[in-house]
Amino acid sequence: GIDEDKYSELANSIDTIYHNAAWVNWLLPYEALAPTNVEGSRRILGFAAEGRLKGVNQVSTLAVFPQDGAIYAEDHPLTHGGSLLGGYAQSKWCEEYLFHQAASHGFPVRIFRLGFVSGDSVRGHGNPRAFVDNFIQGCIQLGVCADLNFPISLAPVDYVTPWGDTYHISNPDSLDLRELVECLNVE
Repeated sequence: GIDEDKYSELANSIDTIYHNAAWVNWLLPYEALAPTNVEGSRRILGFAAEGRLKGVNQVSTLAVFPQDGAIYAEDHPLTHGGSLLGGYAQSKWCEEYLFHQAASHGFPVRIFRLGFVSGDSVRGHGNPRAFVDNFIQGCIQLGVCADLNFPISLAPVDYVTPWGDTYHISNPDSLDLRELVECLNVE
């Protein structure tokens, strides 16, 4: 979207890229999300290699691992072979695979894997379009909640801070969705 001269100027002057652009949609299939999430990341890596080599800080998701109750450490390889739930997780897995391949070829890459990020710990202000926020609001409005056994790991946005090369940014003390609903007194 920018002219060639400006692109070249940026490619030779920028030293670090922070990439957290993605199409987050839990309902669409991989084919719908891949052009944005996977191809967009491929373009970021192309730009990182253009001119001066640039470090890339990639925001990913813990959804790149199966939601099977297992604990996956930061250094766990993406070769788990598990089935991933939905196109978003699948596209982020492919995107992250690209960044791991780039790192194996000398690109300076850091990956930040987010769980569910909630509002800040003081006022609760957060993203009003976030999945968990909308789910809770829907339960309150309806006065009922589906009987789901789904662990929710909420980390307040002001606690989300990085350290290392690959980061799982989530609350290690997950809460079962049933417990969360019981806290809200929604039946």
